[in-house]
Amino acid sequence: MSRKLLVGTLILAAGILVVVFQYRPSAVYSLSVSEFLAHPRLEQLVRVQGTFVRGSLCRRDNPCEYRFRLASGWSPRADAGPAAPSAELSVRYRQCIIPDTFRESNQLTTITVEGEMCASCHRFEASTVFARMIGKYEMHEMKAHGQALPPPTPPQPPPLCSGS
Repeated sequence: MSRKLLVGTLILAAGILVVVFQYRPSAVYSLSVSEFLAHPRLEQLVRVQGTFVRGSLCRRDNPCEYRFRLASGWSPRADAGPAAPSAELSVRYRQCIIPDTFRESNQLTTITVEGEMCASCHRFEASTVFARMIGKYEMHEMKAHGQALPPPTPPQPPPLCSGS
């Protein structure tokens, strides 16, 4: 009986070791919009983080999807001088529901999208969207750098997208 138990334990341990050493997690790192556009990874899972471009959100009902643009994010350490043109990434999110914090408003919203860059359509196909409004400490940093924040407005439903 003890010999069968020993053989069974050894086989089980060998199986566990094979699974542990064969498992290779696919790490997904978050890149800024400008980093991603400088070196796009086509047809590869990636996370891209940027600032939501106000006025770019639109929705389609059939098929159900949202489209928007992300720009290189605001940094509290950035120069308070004139704004340089920033890189923008077009994103398509094929879901009927977006996060509540992801609404058209006057506040800056940091968006992280996870998905793949479509090689044929030149658009980022997002499978997941994470949205975060700026916090009171970031607002304090912006005010310290002379940037005024407009008062928040109630969220409006996004307009319908035009074209394909």
